[in-house]
Amino acid sequence: MPTDIKANELRINNYYKINKSVSIDENVFKLDLTDIRANKNICDLINPIPLTEEWLFKLGFEVEEMRNGYQYTLNGFCIWNSFDSECYSFMIGNDRNDINIFDIELKYLHKLQNLYFALTNIELVCQ
Repeated sequence: MPTDIKANELRINNYYKINKSVSIDENVFKLDLTDIRANKNICDLINPIPLTEEWLFKLGFEVEEMRNGYQYTLNGFCIWNSFDSECYSFMIGNDRNDINIFDIELKYLHKLQNLYFALTNIELVCQ
């Protein structure tokens, strides 16, 4: 079964799932060294978790409705979801001109975890 997770995207403490379940508590696991040592082809066995508003709240993000969508914030880290998009984005740009210099699409939870850690040096954990 093809997966959207590549080995170079995985970090210790990333959340992942074993099957198609989208429940936060059912079949969701946190990657650790035991997983990697036990199976060198772990990417063939796991599936990414789609990033949803439910997950953002579980991680402690707060939401604010903006003129073009929603802003989710945690410790000064902001991501966006426009009204017409199913995907979340981390953007750096000049809001006065609505120009996005840099836009990272966040479709999966592990991508958000990796970006958040890279920019803050803090792990995202469920509260």
